Amino acid sequence: GSRMNFPNTHDLDVTFLPADAANVQTRRGAGARVFAEVTAGNTRHVFDVTAFDVRRDYDDLFGGSSYAGNRLGFSWQATTDLSDALTLVYGADRMREDATYTNLSGGSTDTRTSGAYAQALWAVNGDIDVSATARVDDHSAFGTFTTGHVAAAYRPTDSLTIRAAAALSHSVTVAPPK
Repeated sequence: GSRMNFPNTHDLDVTFLPADAANVQTRRGAGARVFAEVTAGNTRHVFDVTAFDVRRDYDDLFGGSSYAGNRLGFSWQATTDLSDALTLVYGADRMREDATYTNLSGGSTDTRTSGAYAQALWAVNGDIDVSATARVDDHSAFGTFTTGHVAAAYRPTDSLTIRAAAALSHSVTVAPPK
Protein backbone atom coordinates (compact mmCIF):
# COMPACT_ATOMS: atom_id res chain seq x y z
CA GLY A 1 0.00 0.00 0.00
CA SER A 2 0.93 3.63 -0.37
CA ARG A 3 1.78 5.79 2.55
CA MET A 4 1.39 9.54 2.74
CA ASN A 5 3.35 11.70 5.14
CA PHE A 6 1.71 14.93 6.28
CA PRO A 7 3.48 17.49 8.51
CA ASN A 8 2.50 17.24 12.18
CA THR A 9 0.59 13.99 11.62
CA HIS A 10 1.26 10.32 11.62
CA ASP A 11 1.78 8.41 8.45
CA LEU A 12 -1.55 7.74 6.72
CA ASP A 13 -2.15 4.31 5.24
CA VAL A 14 -4.15 4.79 2.01
CA THR A 15 -4.40 1.17 0.93
CA PHE A 16 -8.17 1.52 1.45
CA LEU A 17 -8.52 4.17 -1.26
CA PRO A 18 -10.40 2.79 -4.26
CA ALA A 19 -8.55 2.41 -7.51
CA ASP A 20 -10.07 2.26 -10.93
CA ALA A 21 -11.75 -1.09 -11.23
CA ALA A 22 -12.33 -3.04 -14.39
CA ASN A 23 -15.91 -1.73 -14.69
CA VAL A 24 -17.69 -2.74 -17.85
CA GLN A 25 -20.98 -1.47 -19.19
CA THR A 26 -22.55 -2.80 -22.36
CA ARG A 27 -25.45 -0.82 -23.77
CA ARG A 28 -27.69 -1.58 -26.70
CA GLY A 29 -30.65 0.47 -27.80
CA ALA A 30 -33.06 0.83 -30.69
CA GLY A 31 -35.92 3.17 -31.36
CA ALA A 32 -38.46 4.06 -34.02
CA ARG A 33 -41.14 6.63 -34.77
CA VAL A 34 -43.96 6.25 -37.26
CA PHE A 35 -46.15 9.28 -37.83
CA ALA A 36 -48.78 10.73 -40.13
CA GLU A 37 -49.57 14.36 -40.85
CA VAL A 38 -53.08 15.26 -41.92
CA THR A 39 -54.52 18.69 -42.76
CA ALA A 40 -58.26 19.25 -42.47
CA GLY A 41 -59.45 22.80 -43.05
CA ASN A 42 -57.41 25.18 -40.88
CA THR A 43 -56.11 22.40 -38.60
CA ARG A 44 -52.94 20.34 -38.99
CA HIS A 45 -52.84 16.99 -37.15
CA VAL A 46 -49.85 14.81 -36.32
CA PHE A 47 -50.43 11.24 -35.13
CA ASP A 48 -47.46 9.19 -34.01
CA VAL A 49 -46.33 5.95 -32.44
CA THR A 50 -42.89 5.68 -30.84
CA ALA A 51 -41.05 2.68 -29.49
CA PHE A 52 -37.71 2.42 -27.74
CA ASP A 53 -35.86 -0.57 -26.35
CA VAL A 54 -32.67 -0.39 -24.25
CA ARG A 55 -30.52 -3.09 -22.68
CA ARG A 56 -27.64 -2.49 -20.27
CA ASP A 57 -25.32 -4.97 -18.62
CA TYR A 58 -22.95 -3.88 -15.84
CA ASP A 59 -19.99 -5.64 -14.33
CA ASP A 60 -18.22 -3.82 -11.50
CA LEU A 61 -16.76 -4.29 -8.04
CA PHE A 62 -20.17 -5.21 -6.66
CA GLY A 63 -20.88 -7.92 -9.24
CA GLY A 64 -22.95 -8.01 -12.37
CA SER A 65 -26.37 -6.56 -13.03
CA SER A 66 -28.61 -6.07 -16.01
CA TYR A 67 -31.36 -3.66 -17.08
CA ALA A 68 -33.95 -4.01 -19.84
CA GLY A 69 -36.42 -1.26 -20.63
CA ASN A 70 -39.16 -0.75 -23.19
CA ARG A 71 -41.13 2.38 -23.96
CA LEU A 72 -44.18 2.57 -26.21
CA GLY A 73 -45.92 5.87 -26.83
CA PHE A 74 -48.89 7.18 -28.79
CA SER A 75 -49.61 10.87 -29.38
CA TRP A 76 -51.80 13.27 -31.30
CA GLN A 77 -51.18 16.98 -31.76
CA ALA A 78 -53.35 19.48 -33.59
CA THR A 79 -52.56 23.05 -34.59
CA THR A 80 -55.48 25.29 -35.50
CA ASP A 81 -55.06 28.78 -36.92
CA LEU A 82 -58.13 30.64 -35.66
CA SER A 83 -56.93 33.89 -37.25
CA ASP A 84 -53.71 35.50 -38.41
CA ALA A 85 -53.12 36.51 -34.78
CA LEU A 86 -54.34 33.47 -32.81
CA THR A 87 -53.17 29.86 -33.03
CA LEU A 88 -54.17 26.97 -30.78
CA VAL A 89 -51.97 23.90 -30.29
CA TYR A 90 -53.50 20.98 -28.40
CA GLY A 91 -53.13 17.26 -28.06
CA ALA A 92 -52.88 14.13 -25.97
CA ASP A 93 -50.37 11.36 -25.39
CA ARG A 94 -49.99 8.04 -23.62
CA MET A 95 -46.80 6.21 -22.73
CA ARG A 96 -46.12 2.79 -21.24
CA GLU A 97 -42.71 2.00 -19.77
CA ASP A 98 -41.65 -1.46 -18.61
CA ALA A 99 -38.34 -2.22 -16.92
CA THR A 100 -36.58 -5.27 -15.58
CA TYR A 101 -33.53 -4.62 -13.43
CA THR A 102 -31.62 -7.03 -11.24
CA ASN A 103 -31.15 -4.31 -8.58
CA LEU A 104 -34.85 -3.34 -8.55
CA SER A 105 -37.00 -4.49 -5.66
CA GLY A 106 -39.24 -7.16 -7.13
CA GLY A 107 -37.13 -7.32 -10.29
CA SER A 108 -39.46 -5.41 -12.60
CA THR A 109 -41.84 -2.48 -12.78
CA ASP A 110 -44.08 -0.75 -15.27
CA THR A 111 -45.60 2.71 -15.40
CA ARG A 112 -48.23 4.41 -17.50
CA THR A 113 -48.50 8.13 -18.20
CA SER A 114 -51.41 9.82 -19.96
CA GLY A 115 -51.47 13.52 -20.69
CA ALA A 116 -53.33 16.30 -22.43
CA TYR A 117 -52.29 19.85 -23.21
CA ALA A 118 -53.38 23.08 -24.83
CA GLN A 119 -51.47 26.19 -25.88
CA ALA A 120 -52.66 29.54 -27.19
CA LEU A 121 -50.28 31.71 -29.24
CA TRP A 122 -51.48 35.26 -29.68
CA ALA A 123 -49.77 37.95 -31.74
CA VAL A 124 -51.35 40.97 -30.06
CA ASN A 125 -49.80 43.28 -32.63
CA GLY A 126 -46.49 43.52 -34.52
CA ASP A 127 -44.62 44.26 -31.27
CA ILE A 128 -46.21 41.96 -28.66
CA ASP A 129 -46.67 38.18 -28.57
CA VAL A 130 -48.30 36.26 -25.70
CA SER A 131 -48.51 32.51 -25.12
CA ALA A 132 -50.20 30.40 -22.47
CA THR A 133 -49.90 26.64 -22.00
CA ALA A 134 -51.56 24.16 -19.67
CA ARG A 135 -50.88 20.43 -19.31
CA VAL A 136 -52.31 17.68 -17.12
CA ASP A 137 -50.60 14.32 -16.66
CA ASP A 138 -51.73 11.18 -14.89
CA HIS A 139 -48.86 8.91 -13.85
CA SER A 140 -49.64 5.42 -12.58
CA ALA A 141 -47.15 5.68 -9.71
CA PHE A 142 -47.19 9.40 -8.83
CA GLY A 143 -50.76 10.50 -9.53
CA THR A 144 -52.21 13.43 -11.44
CA PHE A 145 -50.50 16.79 -11.73
CA THR A 146 -51.04 19.98 -13.70
CA THR A 147 -48.41 22.33 -15.08
CA GLY A 148 -48.64 25.63 -16.91
CA HIS A 149 -46.61 28.35 -18.55
CA VAL A 150 -47.28 31.93 -19.67
CA ALA A 151 -44.87 34.04 -21.66
CA ALA A 152 -44.74 37.36 -23.43
CA ALA A 153 -42.36 39.03 -25.85
CA TYR A 154 -42.19 42.76 -26.52
CA ARG A 155 -40.17 44.21 -29.43
CA PRO A 156 -39.83 47.98 -28.90
CA THR A 157 -37.28 48.14 -31.76
CA ASP A 158 -36.09 45.76 -34.48
CA SER A 159 -32.90 45.07 -32.51
CA LEU A 160 -34.39 44.62 -29.02
CA THR A 161 -36.79 41.97 -27.66
CA ILE A 162 -37.81 41.90 -24.00
CA ARG A 163 -39.16 38.55 -22.79
CA ALA A 164 -40.92 37.43 -19.61
CA ALA A 165 -42.17 34.02 -18.53
CA ALA A 166 -43.70 32.30 -15.53
CA ALA A 167 -44.42 28.62 -15.01
CA LEU A 168 -45.84 26.04 -12.64
CA SER A 169 -44.01 22.74 -12.52
CA HIS A 170 -44.29 19.38 -10.85
CA SER A 171 -41.39 17.30 -9.65
CA VAL A 172 -41.38 13.92 -8.00
CA THR A 173 -38.63 13.19 -5.53
CA VAL A 174 -38.17 9.55 -4.71
CA ALA A 175 -36.44 8.92 -1.40
CA PRO A 176 -34.02 6.02 -1.28
CA PRO A 177 -35.24 3.00 0.64
CA LYS A 178 -34.32 2.93 4.33
